[in-house]
Amino acid sequence: MAKTHMPLPLLTIFALSAIASHAAIVWQVGAPGRAWPLDGVGGGPDVDWIQETAVNDLPGAPDSGLAARTSDDDYYFAGVYTTVVDGGTYTPVGVVATDELGAERAFAGVDNSSRFHFNLTTVDPADLFSVSFEANNLHEQGGSEHYGVEVYFNNVLVASEVDVNPGNLNTVITTPQFTLDSVNAQLGPGFDNYVELRGINYNASGGGNWMGHDYVALNSVSSIPPPTIDTFTANPVLVSPGEASSLSWTAGNFDTLTLNPGDVDVTNLTTIDVTPDQTTTYTLSAGLDGVVVTEEVTVAVNEDVAGIIRRGCLSSLTVWQAGAPGRAWPLDGVGGGPDVDFIQESGVNNLPGSPTSSLVARQSDDDYYFAGVYTTAVDGGTYTPVGVVATDELGAERAFAGTDNSLRYHFNLPVDGVGETDLLSVSFAANNLHGQGGTEHYGVEVYFNNVLVGEEVDVNPGNLNTVITTPQFTLDSVNAQLGPGFDNYVELRGINYNDSGGGNWMGSDFAALNVVSATAIADSRLDFSGVQGQDDWHYGYRNLTADGGAQDYDAIADFIAFDAGQWTGSQWELPGNPPWTELGREGTHPNGSNNAANGGGLHWTVRRWIAGDAVGLRKPLALCWNVRKTNLNGGSGVTGALHINGERVDSLQISAGDDAGEVRTFYANIYAGDIVDLILSSEGDNGDGADGFDGSANWLNVDSYIPPNPVQPDGTVFVPASSLEFRLNMSIANNGANLDFKWDSQAGKLYNLRSVTDPSAPIPPETEPPAPSEWPILGTHAGIAATPPENTLTIPRPVDPGRYFVIEEYDAPPVVAFSDDLESGVGDWTTLVNDEVGDTVWQLGTPAGSTGPLTGADDSGNAWSTNLGDYGPDADISLRSPAIDLSGVASARLTFEAYRDADGFGDFAKIRFLRASDQVQLGADTEIDMMPIDKDWVTLSIPVAPEAIGETILIEWNFTSDSGPDAFSGLSIDNIEVAD
Repeated sequence: MAKTHMPLPLLTIFALSAIASHAAIVWQVGAPGRAWPLDGVGGGPDVDWIQETAVNDLPGAPDSGLAARTSDDDYYFAGVYTTVVDGGTYTPVGVVATDELGAERAFAGVDNSSRFHFNLTTVDPADLFSVSFEANNLHEQGGSEHYGVEVYFNNVLVASEVDVNPGNLNTVITTPQFTLDSVNAQLGPGFDNYVELRGINYNASGGGNWMGHDYVALNSVSSIPPPTIDTFTANPVLVSPGEASSLSWTAGNFDTLTLNPGDVDVTNLTTIDVTPDQTTTYTLSAGLDGVVVTEEVTVAVNEDVAGIIRRGCLSSLTVWQAGAPGRAWPLDGVGGGPDVDFIQESGVNNLPGSPTSSLVARQSDDDYYFAGVYTTAVDGGTYTPVGVVATDELGAERAFAGTDNSLRYHFNLPVDGVGETDLLSVSFAANNLHGQGGTEHYGVEVYFNNVLVGEEVDVNPGNLNTVITTPQFTLDSVNAQLGPGFDNYVELRGINYNDSGGGNWMGSDFAALNVVSATAIADSRLDFSGVQGQDDWHYGYRNLTADGGAQDYDAIADFIAFDAGQWTGSQWELPGNPPWTELGREGTHPNGSNNAANGGGLHWTVRRWIAGDAVGLRKPLALCWNVRKTNLNGGSGVTGALHINGERVDSLQISAGDDAGEVRTFYANIYAGDIVDLILSSEGDNGDGADGFDGSANWLNVDSYIPPNPVQPDGTVFVPASSLEFRLNMSIANNGANLDFKWDSQAGKLYNLRSVTDPSAPIPPETEPPAPSEWPILGTHAGIAATPPENTLTIPRPVDPGRYFVIEEYDAPPVVAFSDDLESGVGDWTTLVNDEVGDTVWQLGTPAGSTGPLTGADDSGNAWSTNLGDYGPDADISLRSPAIDLSGVASARLTFEAYRDADGFGDFAKIRFLRASDQVQLGADTEIDMMPIDKDWVTLSIPVAPEAIGETILIEWNFTSDSGPDAFSGLSIDNIEVAD
C-alpha cells in the first residue's frame, strides 16, 4: 500500500474525550499507558498482560494461565458463546462465567494474532462503532523498528494496515467508524463476536521481531455526529504591528460558532480579519447539544518574536545561544536563551517535540525552541512543525544519558542578517561526564537540519568546560532557509560508550550558532592588535585643547597616533593618571575636561579604519557601530560618534547607567583612502565633559552588505552608488591619430568605455561630481564582448585638451535558448500516455485539483498539469517541449516553476533530455524531488546534461504514480526557460 502525506484513509487518531457526551466504551482490555501489570486483580481494564505462548486456532481457551508463555491468542469477556458469526466452522467455548484474568501481551515472530471475544447486549444497533488500541513497545532495531497492524471485526477488515513506529508508541489509535451490520455483528448472548488485531512482522527488513500492546477497546458512538472543526488557519501567521491577518475555517454540524478572545459570534462566517497588537492565540469553538470542540491558531507580532528579528550588525556574532560556558545548570526560571534553565531529561522523543517543556526534573524533551514561527520543515522530514512560539523556551534538556542522545535547538534565521555566502559554525561545551575511573568519555556529532557539520568529537576530562566549535559551513550546504516559518534546527547527537567503560551520560551547559559575514571587510574586535596599520586599523586620540575643539576636524593633522611604547600588551594607553586616555579591544576611556590642565588636554579616543584597495573606485558600505558605558557608578554619560574624513556623520549620547547602548548602522559610499573614525567623547547628556566616570566600550564593523531600501539612523534614505568591485589592469597607448586601449578581460563579461573631460565637474542636473562608474559612455563603445585574457580597442584620438577614461566590467546577460510562459497555448508541446490505464494525462489549462495550485505561476491562467484535476493511479505519462537549439551555447540550465502535490513515497517525476531528430536520450535522468508538498509555486533549476549541449533537443518531463487512491493534483509546471 502506498504511503501518503495525508492521514491514512482508513485510520485516524483522536482523543475520545473530545466527543465524550456522544461516545462510550463498550468494553476495554487494559488501559492506555498502564503497560503490563501482573497482579491477578481482574480482567477487562485490570487484565494481566501475559507473555504469549504460540499460534493457536479459534476458539482458544477462556482460562489461559497467568504464568509467562501460557497465554493464548484469545481473550474472553464473561458471556455465553454457542454460535459462530464469522463464517467459520470452529466450535465456540460455551459459557464463560467471568472475564478472563490474563491476555496475550504482544505479537512476536509468527505469532501475530490477538482476538477479543464478547457478547453484544447493551448497545444500540443504530450506533456507529470503532476499535481502539495502543502499542507500548517495539523490538529496538537502532531507530528503524516498526510493525504493521490491521484490525478485523468478525473476520471483516475495519482498518487497513497502520505502521506502528517510535513516533506513535503509547498513542491510542482508533479505526474509522463502522456499523454492526457491516461486520455481521449479532446482539444478545450466545453469539461469539470478536475483534482481532493482526500483526505484520517486518523483522526481515530491520523492523524488529515483536510489538507489545497494553490496551484494546470497542467504542460506540451515537449516530448523531458531534460538531467538527476541520480546518482553522491564519494567513499570515506573522504580522507587523497594525497589520491584519485573515482567520479562516471550515466547520460542520454545529449550531454555535464562537471566536475568542472577544467572544465573537461567527456562526454565519467562514473568515474574519484580526489585527492583534501582540502575539495572540485565537480559539474557535463549535457547539451542538452541549458538546463543544475547539481549535487554536496563533498569530505572532514580529516585535514579540526575537528569533526572526536581526540581532544587531553582522560581521562576526552569535546568532543564538542557549546557556553560557561555565554557567553549569541554573534553575531559576529567569528566561531562555543565555539564561535558559537546564532540566533533567525525560527520554527519547521524535520531532518536533514541545516548545513548552516543564521545568520539572525528567520532564524536558530533546527539543529547545527560540521564539519564532515554525510552519515548514526543512530537514527533508515529514513531521508537523509546532507553529508560533511567542517567547524563548525557559528550559532545555541538560544531558545525553543512556539511549537518549539528542539535543535539538530550533530557530528562525533572520532575513536581514545572515547572507547566502556567510560562514556559520556551531559551538557547544560539555560540563560533566559519568565517572568511570578516568576512562570516561562520550562522542558528540553536530548536525544542522539533519546534515552533518561536525564529525565526532571525543569529549573526555581533558576538554570538559571547553568551548568546542565545528568547521565553518554555508547556509546552502545545510538547506538553511531564511525568515519566519522555516524550522531550522541544530542537533547535537551523543555516542554512548558505557559498554566499553566510557560512562552512561554527558552533561552540556552551552550551545550556540555563530556566523561570520562573507561580506565583512573589517571588524574592530576581531582585528584589534598592538600594531598600528595592521588590517588597516589605527589607534590614537584627538587633543581638543590643542587643536581648537571643533566638532569636525582635520583627519590627518588632528589625529595623534599612540606610539609603540604606549602598547601595554592588551591595550593602548597614555602614561600617567591623568590623563586617562585608553583604547582596548572594546574598552575605552577619554580624558575629560576635569583633567585637561594637568593631563595634557581634553581628549577623544579614536578607533580608525582607512579604506584600502578592496573598496575599489567607490563602494557602498555599512558602518555598524556600538557605544555603551562600562563604569556605571555615576557621571553624566558619554558621546559616541562616527566621522568620515573628519566630518561627523552620526552620533549618540549614552547616559551614565546605559550598559547596552545602541547598535547603529550608517551607510556611506566610500572611496579607497577614506578615513573612518569611531570616537568617544567624555561629554555626557548634559554637555558636561568633566566627570570621572567615563569608562566605556565601543566597536566598529565595516560590511559591504547593503539591505534593500537602506535607511540611515536619522530616517533618511541611503542611495548606494554603483561601484566597481576592483580596478581593471588597463593601458592606453598613442598610435598616431588613434588611442589603443588594452585591459584584462574575463569570459562571460561585457565592457563599457566611459569618459569625461573633467572628473570634478557635476553632470547636470546633479550638484556633485559623479563616480567613474556614472561617467557617460563614450560614443558607441558599450557592451563590448570579452576576448579573454585581454581585450583591445582602438579609437580616434579625442580633440579635447584633456580627457579621462574608465573601463567598466559587468556580467553579460544570459543567452536564452527557449522560453515559454504557456499563455499562448499548446503550440509544439506534445504529450504521451505510456500506461495502460489512461486515467492521467498532461493537460494545459488552469489547475483545479483537490489540493495544490488553482492558477498557473504568478496567478496566470495556464500551466501544464498531471490532469487539471487529480491524477489517477498507475500513471506513466510524458510531456515534451518544442525543439530547442543548443548549438550556440557552451552550457545551459533549465529553469521552471513547479508545484508538487503528490505522494512522495510512491509517485515520482524525472526530466530527460532527448535528441529532437530521433528521441535518443542524451545523458542521465534528473529526478524531481516529489517528497516536498509545495504550498506555492517554487523555482527549480537544473543543468542541462553535457551530452545535450550543441544538439537540438526536446525536454521530457515524466510522471509516474503508484496504485494508491491518492486525491492530489500531482505535478504542475509553468514558465519554462533554458539559458546559458
